[in-house]
Amino acid sequence: KVAKVALGDTHSAAIDTEGGLWMWGSNEHGALGNGEKGEYLCEGTPIKIMDDVSSVSLSFGSSGDAHSGAVTRDGSLYMWGSNNFGQLGDGTTAECLKPKRIMSGVSQVVAGHRKTAVIKTDGSLWVWGYNGNGDLGTGDGQNHATPVKLLDDVVQVDFGGSHGAALKSDGSLWMWGSNNGG
Repeated sequence: KVAKVALGDTHSAAIDTEGGLWMWGSNEHGALGNGEKGEYLCEGTPIKIMDDVSSVSLSFGSSGDAHSGAVTRDGSLYMWGSNNFGQLGDGTTAECLKPKRIMSGVSQVVAGHRKTAVIKTDGSLWVWGYNGNGDLGTGDGQNHATPVKLLDDVVQVDFGGSHGAALKSDGSLWMWGSNNGG
């Protein structure tokens, strides 16, 4: 039985009622986390990736940039897939074909296009990956391959194609990135 579902641009995931993470779809850069890569490796056939998962997020954008993130029940963050802009947060730009533990104390992960954000259990917001349009809100325009603390007291975060937003516990909305459409 499925408890949660997440969709990326070319790959999909489901968490079963016991916390098992199942994935399927395109796996061009290892976005499925099964230790292999290949564009149509697991098309339509879910495979179990890991246990004790509470949430998962899959990136949008081209399959060549696909990455995935999962938070386990103990608050550990695992990332895998494409990493050409440091979007896995492991300090490298090398793709990762299996889930790799990045940090602890995480309550939410959002895998955006070439970037990632997490909210930790203390309410702090951390971002990393592509920052060409100010996507991360760090103010420096530099890509970051390791997590950078951005804000405190955050309860929700999300990314668009080249912008981001955070909702703080006081109800204030914070936004950053490209403003081409206002």
